[in-house]
Formats: sequence, C-alpha cells, structure tokens
Amino acid sequence: GLNKFLANVALPAEFFFSLATLNWGAVSFPLLISLCVGKTIVYVLTGAVAYYGSSDPQRTGISGLFAIFTTKSNDIAMGVPIVTAIWGREYASYLYLFSPYQLLVINLIGFVQMEANLENVAFQRRLELCRAKSLDRMRNRARGKNESDSDKEKAESESTHATSAVVELGEEAKHIDESAETNGIMGSDTAAGGAALKAGGSSDGREEEEV
Repeated sequence: GLNKFLANVALPAEFFFSLATLNWGAVSFPLLISLCVGKTIVYVLTGAVAYYGSSDPQRTGISGLFAIFTTKSNDIAMGVPIVTAIWGREYASYLYLFSPYQLLVINLIGFVQMEANLENVAFQRRLELCRAKSLDRMRNRARGKNESDSDKEKAESESTHATSAVVELGEEAKHIDESAETNGIMGSDTAAGGAALKAGGSSDGREEEEV
C-alpha cells in the first residue's frame, strides 16, 4: 500500500510541484549542461568498455544495457533528499530538470542499441537458416548426381554384359555348326568305305564260286 502511494501519488506530485514552482531565472544552465555532459560521458565510456571488452555476438545490446545501468540512478527518490539536506532545495530542482534528459535521450539510445541487437540476432538466424537450406540443396543435388552416374554406369555395364553374352552365344552356335558339319563329312566317308568293302567282299565271293 505505501509503496504504491509513494510511486503513484507522492513522487509524481512532488515532481509536478517542483517544476511548477521553479524559478527559471535562478537556474544555472551551464551547471545543467555540465550535468548532462557528465552523464553522457559515463554512458559512452561504459558502452565502449562493454562493447570492445566482450566477444559476445550480442555485445551491441549488452553495451547499451550496461550503459543504462550506470547512468539510470535513482536521482529523484534518493537524490532529492540528499541534495536538499546538503545544498538546499534550490539545487534539488536541477534533478527534476536533469531527469528528462536521462529518460528522453540516454535511455532512448540504449533502447535503440538493444533493438538493433535483436534485429541483428534475427538476421543472423535467418542467414544461418538460409545457409543450412542451401547446403541441404547442394547435398541433395550431389547425391542425385551420384545416383544418376551410378545408374548410368550400371546400365552401361549391363549393356556390355549383354553384348558379350550375345557374342559368346554366336561363337558357341558357330562351333556347334562346324562340329555338325565335321561329323556329317566323317559319317559319309565311313558309309562310303563300308559300301566299298561290302562290294569288294561280294565280288571276291563270286570269283570263288566261279572257280
């Protein structure tokens, strides 16, 4: 209950009342500018150290976040009581003038850095996905080419085997024909010799009968 009252009622009312009753003639703008410059220097140094001192791919967002951490101090809740107690309420008004610079400039730069980091991470993920898809396509093409080459070699091998088989069958048929012709000639010679011997035997028998 008390925290909600302080954050939602008391602190905004104090902020509004201080700015409404501020004496602009007594404001030292060089002092105000020096405060803004000092916070900017702290932001830049913190961001540079966090960016160049890290090898993380998300160092852009990390540097912006760390820079906000170092500059986003509790200027109102803690600063107003301390400055009022030490230097008076006159200097406490600078904190109310100084806070919009933190919210509208410093924090905005840090948020832009973090959003840029998110976009960079998303881009890197899309790039890696595209690379993975390209590699898969190249592998599939290489695999299909190898398969087609192997199929082509297999077909050529089968065609060669078929041709050699046909040639062998032709040679076997030729040898069978030559063997058949040779056997036929030998059979005819044997038959002719038998007939001659038979004829010779019959003639000899006739001569013996005549004698």
